[in-house]
Amino acid sequence: MKKILLAGAALAALATSAVAADLPSRKAPVYAPVATPVFAWSGSYIGLNVGYDWFTGNASKLHGASIALRGGHDWQLSNGLVFGVLADVGYSFAKHTVSGAGWSDSIKARWDASLDARVGYAVSPSMLAYALGGFTYRNFENKGYYTVPPIVTYKNSIDAYGFNVGAGVEYKVAQNWSVYGEYRFTRVFLDTRANPGVNSHGVKLGVNYRFGSPAPVVAKY
Repeated sequence: MKKILLAGAALAALATSAVAADLPSRKAPVYAPVATPVFAWSGSYIGLNVGYDWFTGNASKLHGASIALRGGHDWQLSNGLVFGVLADVGYSFAKHTVSGAGWSDSIKARWDASLDARVGYAVSPSMLAYALGGFTYRNFENKGYYTVPPIVTYKNSIDAYGFNVGAGVEYKVAQNWSVYGEYRFTRVFLDTRANPGVNSHGVKLGVNYRFGSPAPVVAKY
């Protein structure tokens, strides 16, 4: 009789273990870490660019190289749109000289500065296409002198203000470095009746050091 009872108890224990093994676990589910996105184009930057300027209209013979410092800040949205502000301060080597018998007259496009807003689209995490527009300041120098002997007869500094529009492409080449190519059209207005406005075109190639994070950060638990 005892053997029968012991056998029954053993079977009951085995059955209980089997049922318990089939029951779902009551432990809390394990979730994978959630990535906190930090967009590649968000953040501040500083840079340097070189380029070439050429003027049209009454100043069509004025052209030359240029160099500028740049700084700005971008904000990238989750849909890939990028909004930003940027400023350039540069110097142009564009110059044109008219000479005659014993005299010479030159015009130089010297200092310039611009403050722009830009909007772009992140074609990929490494490529940004953008358009820009804003305020422009230019300084010109007009100088006349006798060539023999070399005596300066007049020297004028001319300030002009206007606007610029343009477009470009920026590409990330390293963790915090990017390069870009850009075209701009600029019109400034002179305070003279003889030449009330000057149009110019410019192309720029530059490099930026960007302070923003280059890749998404994964949150830790």
